Amino acid sequence: MTLIEAATAVVLLLAAAWEWRQFVVHPRDVLAGDQAIAVARTQAVGLTGIGLVVALSLPIEIFKPAADFIHDSFVTNVVWNIAVYCYSACFLIANADESTVATAKRQANIEFLGVMVATGLMYVAVATAPHSPRIAAGASTWQNILYYLGVAAYPVVVWVIGTTRALTKIRRLTHVWARPASIMMVIGVSAMVLGVDGVALLRQGLYIAIPGSKWPVLRTWYNVGRLGGQLLLAVGLVMVPIAGAVYRAKEWLDLRAKERFLHGIDGLWSRLTAEFPHVVLPPVEDDDMDDVETRFDLRTGEITGGLAELAPYCSHQSVSGMDRPDKAAVIISEALARVEQNRTSRWAGDEVYPARLPPYPLLEPDFGGRWRKRAAWMAGVSRVLADTGLGARGRGPEGELRRV
Repeated sequence: MTLIEAATAVVLLLAAAWEWRQFVVHPRDVLAGDQAIAVARTQAVGLTGIGLVVALSLPIEIFKPAADFIHDSFVTNVVWNIAVYCYSACFLIANADESTVATAKRQANIEFLGVMVATGLMYVAVATAPHSPRIAAGASTWQNILYYLGVAAYPVVVWVIGTTRALTKIRRLTHVWARPASIMMVIGVSAMVLGVDGVALLRQGLYIAIPGSKWPVLRTWYNVGRLGGQLLLAVGLVMVPIAGAVYRAKEWLDLRAKERFLHGIDGLWSRLTAEFPHVVLPPVEDDDMDDVETRFDLRTGEITGGLAELAPYCSHQSVSGMDRPDKAAVIISEALARVEQNRTSRWAGDEVYPARLPPYPLLEPDFGGRWRKRAAWMAGVSRVLADTGLGARGRGPEGELRRV
């Protein structure tokens, strides 16, 4: 158990440090501006509190004075109430839209009064009780009831509100990792609230209803909820940076693939844009022409445009097998040859045969939006044209390309 608790404490504190970093060190990393900063701040406070309590509760000699203090002074209960409040407030703000963020933040501030009231109830109970309100003998006293209203009933009520908000937010999540990570965190917090506070309320109710009764099984449920909830919460928190790392790795791999494809499609792009220079797209003012993404999108789009211009010169009534680069290269080269033949005839003053009438065949297969397959096909056609010499052309007076 100690190893699990230690690992959980490390994860919770690292997650808290990450949230603090989001709006303290690198506020621009928070994509949604003021709303996300408020969410990150709320999460950071809650995670810091839980992480410190879990860490200081470990059986480490140097932590013993702090552990004794937070246990004897009921600081743990106050920190836990704040953590559950942060859980609810976090999803309150996250569910707001741009026009209601300020209202949600004001409501979160008002709801913090609940933490103060709960703390006040606990303080009054502890200060006036003749003995600790935790012992079974005092279960029926007003101090005991007051104490557990602040210590256990408050977090259960706030947990119900927060979980309702969380489920609303989760239903709107679309990221493949964000949804399971959020669900795992909700389950973790729920296990902790039900295991710690739910069991505490049930136990006190049984003590009042059946004086002198013992319920050792509730201790087991308490530990299962507390430790299991901490572990599930930590797993959910770990999934978030893992998701970010996976996403960044995928972006890097996609970028490298597009860089390779840029070299692979160059031959087909050069041939088509030489014949149909008007398909070369003008760079958008904000485009960085040294950016791989920009150049890849422009070149593949220009190849598509060039193939559309080439379609009227295709002699085939219906084109089949175009998904095979070797066959596509032959059909494309024949159409290119017809374009060049017409141009040569025009230079010589001979009769120029018109392009075929519509409907025109589709020279580029439909890849269903799968950019890798589309780029691989273009690269394959380009390679066949280069290997067989089908893509060679004479240079006419139109000149060469405007952009390389």
